[in-house]
Amino acid sequence: GLESCWAQIRLRAHDETTSAEDYIRDLVGLPEGWKVACVIGIGYGDEHKEGHRREALPWDRLSRNRFD
Repeated sequence: GLESCWAQIRLRAHDETTSAEDYIRDLVGLPEGWKVACVIGIGYGDEHKEGHRREALPWDRLSRNRFD
């Protein structure tokens, strides 16, 4: 019954003076030089949302088993 939610951290602001990445780095004690790309929340969902339709996905921006 657990669900997850991915949230982008890169290039997000925490407040007017601190990036979300710096805030999380300080919160968890991550050393300088390490990057925080995202966080994944895990818990019991409060609501159910449908996923994106396959036709609406940006397939030209996806790579599989390789780096482009």
